[in-house]
Amino acid sequence: MLTFTFNTRALLSFALASAAVSAAPFKPTRRAANGLVNFGYYDDWTWKPLPAEVDTSGLTHILYSFASCSNTTGHISVNDDDTKKKFDGDSEDDSTNLLGGLKQMYLLKQKQRNLKVLLSVGGYTASINGDFNFLSDDGMVKTFVADAVQMIEDFGLDGIDVDYEAIDATTGPLFVSLMTQLRSALDDYATQKSDTPYLLTAAVALSPSTGIDVPTLDKALDFWNAYDMSGSWVKTAEYQSNLKGGPSNVAAGLDAYVTAGATKGKVVMGIPAYGHVFTGASEIGQPATGLVDTPTYATLPSSGDGVHEDLENGASYLYDASAQKITVYDTPGVVKVKAGYVVGNGFAGTMFWTVSDDKTGADSLIKTAADGLGSLDASQNHLSFPKSKYDNIKSNLGQAAPPSTGAPVSSEPPVTSSAPSSEPPVTSSAPPSAPSSDPPAPTTTGSPSSGGCSPFSLTATYTKGDVVSFQGQSYTAQWWTTNVAPGQDIVWSAGGSC
Repeated sequence: MLTFTFNTRALLSFALASAAVSAAPFKPTRRAANGLVNFGYYDDWTWKPLPAEVDTSGLTHILYSFASCSNTTGHISVNDDDTKKKFDGDSEDDSTNLLGGLKQMYLLKQKQRNLKVLLSVGGYTASINGDFNFLSDDGMVKTFVADAVQMIEDFGLDGIDVDYEAIDATTGPLFVSLMTQLRSALDDYATQKSDTPYLLTAAVALSPSTGIDVPTLDKALDFWNAYDMSGSWVKTAEYQSNLKGGPSNVAAGLDAYVTAGATKGKVVMGIPAYGHVFTGASEIGQPATGLVDTPTYATLPSSGDGVHEDLENGASYLYDASAQKITVYDTPGVVKVKAGYVVGNGFAGTMFWTVSDDKTGADSLIKTAADGLGSLDASQNHLSFPKSKYDNIKSNLGQAAPPSTGAPVSSEPPVTSSAPSSEPPVTSSAPPSAPSSDPPAPTTTGSPSSGGCSPFSLTATYTKGDVVSFQGQSYTAQWWTTNVAPGQDIVWSAGGSC
């Protein structure tokens, strides 16, 4: 794992040497967007598709996930694969040049100038494991903020996404304080560079969490993201992201944020590119015996036998009568309805977890959303990082870097409704179960041995595909996990061969 240890007092010391201080210093005007946004999370542990193979034509932002944060220092760190992994075409020395997934993201930015890349810090597993416990320490918060800004310059990024999913009455005010300080630092950074704004986004819950001062956090954020209302805590087969209807729904969640004081033009509707499989139920709303799997959308039918679409309520599911299983997920037809709702009600756009879970071509959820949104944000990304620690990023990969404009590309995206501003779609107050928060671990100690399945260890770290034995049965990890026993969470699926 690559860990950055910076002097926090040097937080913003890398202003351009050539940027003279004038009597009226440049102040960045947020937010630089001139159309609707379409976010996609890209995880750094499956590498499917490879970064160079990602179809970014329908995306305006990539949230590269996940970086980790230390609960004892506040420092942010990334994996070696993020900075050193070699892909086709990489020939630079990795001691002085950026390689890995982050260089690949920079290449995508060069090819598509309206594509912004943000580093996402945290995730569900990191959140419940206490990685954000540093929030109560002012010094560690300053360290986190300093690292975040430094990483933007070093990696050639356009902003930071913070994915903290364990907010409560105690941590809520601390999280708002962190984001406020980070906002101020990003604005100072842009001012020193006489550059366009750097973005700050957050994943939040489907209704405002206790302890969150929504108006204050809204001032710090450029966008609010989230979604997914069903999971292992739900005892009935419920939709995970229905637009309307049901015990809870996305539209109601957005309204709750609007009422609480969020700006509607910052609210991004999250859409899952995966499903939840419930057993023991034949209809939505019936009691279920359990949530047993989270298949990717790429493995599910887009239409056909067994697929039921409720387009009025923006929801769909697949029913397998022989196995008595219901899989709730979004089809292209449902995504088209949601995109129309975003446009008609003046929200900021859509977001998907993850790019790797989507299909290609006409069945792609991301492309369906992009087509439905229409005019996408065309504001340009950043390609000038003369104070990067990496020689190739400092030189814009050998290409002439565009000069800092000293002015934002545009203002807020157009709002087509006069309804009060709305809040980011978010997960329910129950702990989210989506695999949207499973950062890969820097080391893996739970791989099965050649002689059979390794016995499960509560202290070991496992990644997707690892098989263990536990209480006489084998289990396969669905994504990165540690400190979670098989049978307690859907991160483990029963079965698997060693």
